[in-house]
Order: sequence, then structure tokens, then C-alpha cells
Amino acid sequence: MSGNWQLEIFGTGDAAEIDHVKNFVSNHQLEKHVIIRGWVAKPFDNLECDYLVLTSKYEGLPMVLIEAQQHGIACISANCPTGPDDIITLESGYLYEPGDIDQLSGILQRCIDAPTVPFDPRKFRALSSRFAEGNYFENVERSLNMINTSNRKG
Repeated sequence: MSGNWQLEIFGTGDAAEIDHVKNFVSNHQLEKHVIIRGWVAKPFDNLECDYLVLTSKYEGLPMVLIEAQQHGIACISANCPTGPDDIITLESGYLYEPGDIDQLSGILQRCIDAPTVPFDPRKFRALSSRFAEGNYFENVERSLNMINTSNRKG
């Protein structure tokens, strides 16, 4: 990546994984760009960023994407089998195919080259509200009613 950027890594893993990341950062002279925060109880409390990047291979319901949107943060995520494409829309971020490092790199470089986020963070809260507890249960009930109605017709 070229340009003015900073990556903050939140989360933890086993010692070998953490060492691997630290060695990668050191071997590629990325210390001025990468900060490894580790586990943080409330990462959104003092976080100022343009994008949240999720590189998971598998997710159930990736709450971190919903939380990011609720905080007005655009998302970049691997389009793993479940979750991200239900949350991220053309209005709130970018999806890339899991494992496609070239595609992810291209998205990140575009974000660095055009530092103004092309999304309206005020819309993110509305987009993520469909996952609020009350709305979620309404959607489940509506879906079950649709299934029940179509079963009666068939």
C-alpha cells in the first residue's frame, strides 16, 4: 500500500499467530503504519477511523459490522458464506471474495487514494437498525408467516 494510511489491529490469537503478525509488520517495515492493539473491551469508544476491515473466512452474524455501522463507520469485508452481504450494502461499504488478496488490496488502495469516504455515515444507522432486537424478531415472524402461508396454499 502506498500513501498515507494507518491500520489498527484489534483482537487476539494464540502466541504463534501474534508473533507471525508482528514479524510480518517488522519484516516489511510497516511499524509506522500498523498498531497492534490486542484485545480491547470497548473498541468503538475512542476509535476514530474511516473503515472497519473484516477478513474472516467464516462468520455467523458478524456483529462487529453492525456495530461499526451504528458508529458511522464504513465497512470492508470478505464476503464469507453468511453475514457480510446481509449487512454491507452499496451504500455502506465494500465486499471482496474471501482469500482474494488482490481484490482486497485494490479496495484498500482506492480508499487510501481517495481519503474522503464515499458513503453517508448518517445512513449507516438506518441500515443497521434492521438488526435491532425488535426489528429482528418482526422480520423473523414475518418470514415464518410467509412460509406458513405458502405451505397452506401448496
